[in-house]
Amino acid sequence: MDASVQGTQRTVDRVVGELGRVQDLGDSLRNDLEKRLSQQSKMLNVFKTDLEVKLVSLENRYDKLSDDLWGEETGLAKVMHDLSHTNEVVTSMSTEFASMKHDKASIAQLQMVQEEVNNFTLETNNNVTALQQTVDRMMADMKAHFQTATNTVAAHNAAMLQEVRTAYQEELHEAAQVRKKVDEFMQSEREYRRALEDSICKSQAQTEDLVRQVTSEVEEVGKLRRRDRNSQEVEIKAVAKQLSTVQDSSQHVAQSLEHLSAVIWTMVQCERAASALDLQDDQDRSKIALMGYKEEQSGERPRGGSRTRSIKGRASSPSASEADGQTIINVDERCLSCCGKAQTVLSGFKMACLQYSPAPVVFSRKTYNRSDLLGLREKLLSQVHEALQHGPVEFDKAEIFGATTNTTISSGAIVDSLTGQDGRLSKGSRSSPLSMPPIQSARSTPIRAA
Repeated sequence: MDASVQGTQRTVDRVVGELGRVQDLGDSLRNDLEKRLSQQSKMLNVFKTDLEVKLVSLENRYDKLSDDLWGEETGLAKVMHDLSHTNEVVTSMSTEFASMKHDKASIAQLQMVQEEVNNFTLETNNNVTALQQTVDRMMADMKAHFQTATNTVAAHNAAMLQEVRTAYQEELHEAAQVRKKVDEFMQSEREYRRALEDSICKSQAQTEDLVRQVTSEVEEVGKLRRRDRNSQEVEIKAVAKQLSTVQDSSQHVAQSLEHLSAVIWTMVQCERAASALDLQDDQDRSKIALMGYKEEQSGERPRGGSRTRSIKGRASSPSASEADGQTIINVDERCLSCCGKAQTVLSGFKMACLQYSPAPVVFSRKTYNRSDLLGLREKLLSQVHEALQHGPVEFDKAEIFGATTNTTISSGAIVDSLTGQDGRLSKGSRSSPLSMPPIQSARSTPIRAA
């Protein structure tokens, strides 16, 4: 509705602007017409004045020529001129007569002079007649030219006045048509304006109804928004409570993870220590060549490397050795070759040069050598140690066994370090403290002789 009202208002503004432009155009046409009429009137006055001036000048010239030709003063002056000329001729003739008298001119000479005078007088009369005829012709020609010029100027002025009158009539006709169109446009514009005012009144009434309806809807929306805001605040409080609960639980989980990481770290350290002890035990056994052994109860005497011996220890089980048929402890052939009397050595001494050969170990359905399995264990423990050191959980990664030096550490110091680590774990965690058992050193059981 507002858009239609604004469009109608813009249309009215454009119509008013067009009316103003039409009025300005009519005023400009009227001013231009008046200006052109004034210019034409001025031109007509100028032409009329010039024509009158030319006519007056022509009349003056005609009168002057008439006076020159037929005026009394002019004729007398001419007669006086002729008389003076005649007087001069007579004077010259008198002088000549005097000279003739003086010279005693003859009658023949006098006749000749008389003939010359008569000829001169005749010539003068002829010249005067020719001059009069020439003046008459000039006057006739001048009258004809003046008449032609007068007729031409009159015809030109009449044609120009007719053209000006025709153009003025056309401009008046165009101005009347424009005025008629403007009147018709004004009438249609008045009717359109009345219709527009009626539609604006109707639109205003509809707009007021819509405004009242929108106001009521806005009030309802405001109530709904307040209700939604209250419910949203309640939900936000519930979510905040849940977030606080989740945060507490996440803190508890983080502490539990830290505790588990510390426990796993301690276990890894213990396993590394056990692995180091087993490796050292394996190396020590491989270096021992003299050990006690016990003969079998079967009554047969041992015979070099072909006799089977049993050993007490945790390195391998007797059942596995008997099943594999492998000799765990045998007499070193190099000891028998020392004296060359093997039977004497075996029968004379209960102690002999022996070599330790551990049995294979079955683990995860595979059979491994003892040294290979110990190396694999050490490798896996090293990987776990590196993963704990560079893991995402931050905790106290203190070395339980202290700095890695070549000095010998007593078992009591190791137990004290583990006890202190357990105390720190029990203090830094909310869960129940976990007491780690002391690490027992892997001691090999010596083989006693029978």
